[in-house]
Amino acid sequence: MKNFSDSTRKHPGCYDDAYLAGATWNWANADFSKTFSVQVLYKYLANHPINKHSWQLTTVWGIHFGQGLYTFSGYADLWHDNSVNGALVLSSEPQFWVNLWALDSVDDACKLSVGAEVEICNNLVWPTDGKNNRFYAIPTLAAKWTF
Repeated sequence: MKNFSDSTRKHPGCYDDAYLAGATWNWANADFSKTFSVQVLYKYLANHPINKHSWQLTTVWGIHFGQGLYTFSGYADLWHDNSVNGALVLSSEPQFWVNLWALDSVDDACKLSVGAEVEICNNLVWPTDGKNNRFYAIPTLAAKWTF
């Protein structure tokens, strides 16, 4: 029988059970076609064996343009961790959407969008060798329905 305690052990530096508290500044233009948020946060990493106390900077954005046909949105997180190369971790997922419902030839009830996302991270993903000191850019094609 397999011993599951070895295979399910957390990697050192994993970011499970992170708690955040801090300040947020939000902005939107008059018609909310452009939004932006910045958060400056204290970060407590409950399971981190080396660096439990940290900080995180988060930005979130959304821009609708081309009379609502296009959307550029996403987030970016940057935080401190002494256990990685350069002591910084980056995670971001910018998205670009074509909102088919904005086309004159598509019924307004059809809230379908097609687009792409790129997951960008540095010092975050745990490869098989157990070290997270790498940069990744992982593209994805997607479709979404807005309710």
